[in-house]
Amino acid sequence: CGHCNNFKPTYSKLARSYAGQSNLILAQMDATANDIPQGFEVTGYPTIFIVPTNNKPVKYDGNRDIDDLVNFINKNIGSRTEL
Repeated sequence: CGHCNNFKPTYSKLARSYAGQSNLILAQMDATANDIPQGFEVTGYPTIFIVPTNNKPVKYDGNRDIDDLVNFINKNIGSRTEL
């Protein structure tokens, strides 16, 4: 979708920022080609979740900019990555 394509550069930058961190896996899923797993409420695209170890998914509802995404990830996994 157009929103997903617009988000790709931000996602790529985010993935580079966390490359090599063993406590985080960044993954993308095409919901038009895959079933959405139970526990993930998707109402629009792109939808962003973080799933802390042994916990329930946390849906991100903030701005789609890199700084806010980094803050969200750091808050939920205890990482301290900065750009």
